[in-house]
Amino acid sequence: MQSAALSLAIAFIGYSLLSITQAGQKIGLAQRARNKVRGWTIWALATIGTSVAFFVILGAISLGSISLVGAMAGTGLASLAVFSHFVMRERLAGRELVALAVIVGGAALVGALTGDGTGEETRVPLLWGILGGGSVAYVAVWIATRKRLFIGAVVGGFSGFLGAYSQLFQKHGTATISIADGIGLFLTSLTTNPITLVWIGLSVVSMIVLQFSYRHGRAIEIIPSFTSNFIVVPIVGGVLIFAEHLVVGQWVGVVLILAGAIVLGRGHVVQN
Repeated sequence: MQSAALSLAIAFIGYSLLSITQAGQKIGLAQRARNKVRGWTIWALATIGTSVAFFVILGAISLGSISLVGAMAGTGLASLAVFSHFVMRERLAGRELVALAVIVGGAALVGALTGDGTGEETRVPLLWGILGGGSVAYVAVWIATRKRLFIGAVVGGFSGFLGAYSQLFQKHGTATISIADGIGLFLTSLTTNPITLVWIGLSVVSMIVLQFSYRHGRAIEIIPSFTSNFIVVPIVGGVLIFAEHLVVGQWVGVVLILAGAIVLGRGHVVQN
């Protein structure tokens, strides 16, 4: 239970750092028009922050359930909303305050309850099979809807699917070791494990696909689709591939986080 709570706490920190540093990248790019040195400096520091956040999340995955860590992705948007309000002086609408409360409540449910699965088993054929099947399905829908208005949401969802799926390979790659065994040993295991190349590759492809999504649709369509995949894929993958089990209350918490993240994501994009 203590390890699970620590995993969720680290996941919250990681996803919050990721969302806030992504906002920092956006601020830096906007600052370039007025002061190139200042703009690029902010962007570079924020980019370093996103890399740090990535490894913080990896540490959370190595300590606990991929299903619950994935659910915490929605809390990053909540932290970003608070950051935007107090630092960027953006006003939070009533529905966004409600969404914040829903996300916090959902996260509390997820963390307070305990599932009955260990998640130690890895169904490797299913791990690769869902990746292949999901990718083929997304590409097929992408081709079929290339001239439709909602193509941005489809491509953004595909990017989220690939990025989130990289976390399942992270879980597989850290099945026999965690950051609790020591940072040196943990990093050595990562650099010598060929699975590391797989999840890094998926992350890179996800970012490339995301750029295509911005060419085909509006951010208000893309962000909720991307975020939904980032929450749902690790949860479903954790249950099907790693034999993890969530109790009913945790599923309720997951639904609350997902709903709040979609509302908050759309509201934040509208303001920007």
